[in-house]
Amino acid sequence: MQHQCCLVVRKDVKDMLDFVVKHKIHPWIVERLMAATNEALEDEKEQYVRYSLILAAESIEKCAKVTEEK
Repeated sequence: MQHQCCLVVRKDVKDMLDFVVKHKIHPWIVERLMAATNEALEDEKEQYVRYSLILAAESIEKCAKVTEEK
């Protein structure tokens, strides 16, 4: 038996994700490769990164293209 609060949270999350998809909302990120970690940390110190800094082993776009091809 599930608690009512859990059902409400799941519905809220689903509503939020539906809204994001409908309005084509994307996250604001700064992506840097792991090889450029020092530069990425300098960018963060100088407050170039406003929202989220992602350190990736490979380019996120490259990974997305490979996923789409499958």
